Amino acid sequence: MSSEYLDLSRAVAGIAVLAYASASDMRTRAVPDKVWVLLCAVGGFFLAVQLYNDSAPWGYYLVFVPIIVVLLDTFDVYDILKERIKVDLFYPLVPVGIIFSALTLYFGGVNIYGILVLMVPVMFVLAYLFYSFRIFHGGGDAKAFIAVSLLNPFYPIFAALPLVHPSNPVGVESFGFSIIMVFYAALIVVLFVPLYYYSKNARRGDKRYPNAFFGYLMKIEDAKKAFVWPMEVLRDGKVVVRLYPGDDDPKAEFDALKASGRNEVWVTPKVPFIVPMTAGYVLACVLGNPLILLFKLVLGL
Repeated sequence: MSSEYLDLSRAVAGIAVLAYASASDMRTRAVPDKVWVLLCAVGGFFLAVQLYNDSAPWGYYLVFVPIIVVLLDTFDVYDILKERIKVDLFYPLVPVGIIFSALTLYFGGVNIYGILVLMVPVMFVLAYLFYSFRIFHGGGDAKAFIAVSLLNPFYPIFAALPLVHPSNPVGVESFGFSIIMVFYAALIVVLFVPLYYYSKNARRGDKRYPNAFFGYLMKIEDAKKAFVWPMEVLRDGKVVVRLYPGDDDPKAEFDALKASGRNEVWVTPKVPFIVPMTAGYVLACVLGNPLILLFKLVLGL
């Protein structure tokens, strides 16, 4: 399998699975784990094929050990085994994953290619950090990031794409496809979603700042059944604006507002982030890494 055909296959698989996940996320704000398990399996297969095609040193195949160690935790396999065998395998296997990460470079060689291979489990850990610091608000977002990191350890290059073309398929330009995907997704959410909300509110005459950029008015009874967070909450008998969702129970917040005599409330939707991530995946494939373009413009290359 040629490198270009392999990258094209990765892109097609990624777009197809993410499109299915987006539809599920829009309907239910949840994506079944089997979707991400499938994409991880496809990604692992393509990684093995690429290592074989590139005649990579055998040491690079050791990266599958830390990959498996993290994936078993991602999909709750350790918890399932703990219930059955009464032993928590997570903590004994974490050092194993770390050791094999080091052995990957020791036996494979320390170079750009090897570092990009090893960045796969590193991206897994980054997904955990993004989730812990609430950059990702849902576990599905983190799992999507993990699956894409495994599917695309190198930047995909096929036909005349991406437009910002890496000068070297295994150079530093190939780093961080999944990060670029999230960058585009965040750009869509930060720039375009607030404009959409404001235009929608402006047509209704609701231009309250800053609420109009973050959500819209909704009847409380409707809000209880919708995928939304309250933007207004009752605190010490006063209604205060909260632009970002908290950890409180939304239904309890809505009930408190209803009891205070309110019939409508400003809400912010639970954005199905898999949808902009899917758009970000397509943009990353088509446009490429915008940071490389920026560097080239700054340096006059």
